[in-house]
Amino acid sequence: MSIELMLNSANLLWVTFAKSHGNLDGHVYAFFIMALAAAEACVGLSIIVLFYRKRNSVNLDHAKEMGK
Repeated sequence: MSIELMLNSANLLWVTFAKSHGNLDGHVYAFFIMALAAAEACVGLSIIVLFYRKRNSVNLDHAKEMGK
């Protein structure tokens, strides 16, 4: 969650500075950061799906057993 907040704040800064300086570079950077955030969310979701397929539960008490 905190990584998402940091990426969103970086997007806001890139777009703000691009708007104030009149160029599109910040918008392009913000687009790539959004793509990176989407990829990160996909990785997290895939970990949860694989955990569910293996354990048939998303109970966090069973997550400790995965390291063994």
